[in-house]
Amino acid sequence: MLHQCPRYGVSRYKQKHSEFESDSKGLPAKVLWYLPVVPRLKRLFSNANDAKLMRWHADGRTTDGHLRHPADGLQWKKIDSMFPNFSNDSRNIRSGLATDGMNPYGNDIDIYLTPLVEDLKMLWEEGVDMFDGYTSDSFKLHAMLFCTINDFPAYGNLSGYSTKDHKACPICEEGTCHHQLQHGRKTIYLRHRRFLSTNHPYRKLKKAFNGCQENELAPMVLSGSQVYERVKDIRDVFGKMKNKGTFGRSIFFDLPYWKVLDVRHCIDVMHVEKNVCDSIIGTLLNIQGKTKDGLNARLDLVEMGIREQLAPQSHGKRTYLPPACHTLSKQEKRSFCEILQGVKVPLGYSSNFVSMKDLKLLGLKSHDCHVLMQQLLPVAIRGILPKNVRYTLTRLCFFFNAICSKVIDIEKLDQLENEAVLILCQLEMYFPPSFFHIMVHLIIHLVREVRICGSVFLRWMYPIERYIKILKGYVKNQYRPEASIVERYIAEEAIEFCTDYLSQVEAIGVTKSCYHGIGAGKDIWVIDYTSFRVPIFKCKWVDGNTGVKIDDLGFTLVDLEKEGYTKEPFIMASQAKQVFYVTDPANKRWSVVLQGKTIHYTDFNDELILDISETPSFSSNMPTLNVDNEVNDVHAVRDDHNEGLWENILT
Repeated sequence: MLHQCPRYGVSRYKQKHSEFESDSKGLPAKVLWYLPVVPRLKRLFSNANDAKLMRWHADGRTTDGHLRHPADGLQWKKIDSMFPNFSNDSRNIRSGLATDGMNPYGNDIDIYLTPLVEDLKMLWEEGVDMFDGYTSDSFKLHAMLFCTINDFPAYGNLSGYSTKDHKACPICEEGTCHHQLQHGRKTIYLRHRRFLSTNHPYRKLKKAFNGCQENELAPMVLSGSQVYERVKDIRDVFGKMKNKGTFGRSIFFDLPYWKVLDVRHCIDVMHVEKNVCDSIIGTLLNIQGKTKDGLNARLDLVEMGIREQLAPQSHGKRTYLPPACHTLSKQEKRSFCEILQGVKVPLGYSSNFVSMKDLKLLGLKSHDCHVLMQQLLPVAIRGILPKNVRYTLTRLCFFFNAICSKVIDIEKLDQLENEAVLILCQLEMYFPPSFFHIMVHLIIHLVREVRICGSVFLRWMYPIERYIKILKGYVKNQYRPEASIVERYIAEEAIEFCTDYLSQVEAIGVTKSCYHGIGAGKDIWVIDYTSFRVPIFKCKWVDGNTGVKIDDLGFTLVDLEKEGYTKEPFIMASQAKQVFYVTDPANKRWSVVLQGKTIHYTDFNDELILDISETPSFSSNMPTLNVDNEVNDVHAVRDDHNEGLWENILT
């Protein structure tokens, strides 16, 4: 047994009375709980059903030119072409690595990843003998790490690139365009016009942006090999007091194939969407601590010499901030909150986060922000805000909805990428510079990662964070949380493995839903044929000619008072799709139609499962914008109300 670190010679035991004792035994300085990956792969392939699913991407996937799976992405195809011996057997694994809750380890995470990297190297170079429960034969299994999925701080820890400096974008790197705000004391990331085509009209505008025309081009993205050449000779120094600088060498470059991957660390769309949503909601409702507008933001506008109409005005001990185009009046805030409070969403759709007393949204979780950005926000802002601002925010929501779809048309990716650039440029026209933190900038790179790595819903943090909540429930000893989690997890894993060999036995740890059947209601009929029953729905239909319309933003609107098809009220339950209606704030006679999320029942125990992977689009067709005739003027001012912001001057 080693008593010292083989690299640095430090004792593995805690020091006693400030004396360094390398030979004596005692309490370990650090404890690493590592659950080897190979035994779990053997367990996976021993189950016939799981072994069959491990080759689904080759045997069961639809291949029609659309993105449905990472196998449809460019990185998967690149691996197939560069490593044919690996790709010839569809059972070989390309895995993702999720790191959630790793921040306490910081840059020292490489040390704790060493056992995993050693296993990954062995799985790639040597492989392991594996029994396939589906085909009942043995084969040599190889595996590789396809990408990592992390929040942005962990992105920096794992990649070795500092995401906290001025050059915080790990894709733009040295080409990151940053600006240090003097009054807000934060780094912002602007000049997204660089990503437009060279002849785009926005490049010539001055007053609408930062007072200058834009002539620079977008930075070139470095390949994995170029990044490796830059960091290959760097020797990392570990420890909390050490500064790694802008670049560090990730331990994953020890994997032979790592440098050929174009996307090694994925940007987590869940965290980007949540941060963008928090900034938008905080700014619209002027929530203290979350708004990106305020006295410092206006002073920074003065410092930058732009939008002088929004400069703060001193009135004794108070300062008045004229209304910007995103500033809501009190009535608009009330309308916004009333719409969200009045929405009757399906079971498990979102939490109740509206405070009518304070006219704020409180306690927004990641999934709440997802629901807002995917469906509810575009409806809540109908009838409020200037048209150009409302359209831009609606298009932003449509963009997130599009990239989160389960099926994406590859031919439309270029259009989506251009849409992201245009949306960010328009946000620069309407929102203050302080709005553009690094998470807003990362929007511009999301489509690139969809094209290379495949669908977003297979590589975001929602399932990981939900499982982390389960693991936290395993903690019974608050002084040894990791040990509690590991021991209970191993016990549950062992019992579930044994249930594969027992018939009609349910695994522990999985709660059965208390909701069964279709539901209850006076308009649900059940026809009894003695030997079987058939549920049918009696519906109140809306007149398709006068009671349904689609507006210029693609919203489907219905007038629930205009009834039609009264002679044909019944449909089969299998023909129904769940929708819910939100009163249109622009015209309360009409309601906006939104589709609910898909609810599945498992084949084994009728368990209710809410599909969080995809949210149906709120719009059937988003209109294109005409930017050719954009006026070179300030667009960030609002003149239809004079309810600006007041701030007290601290003395």
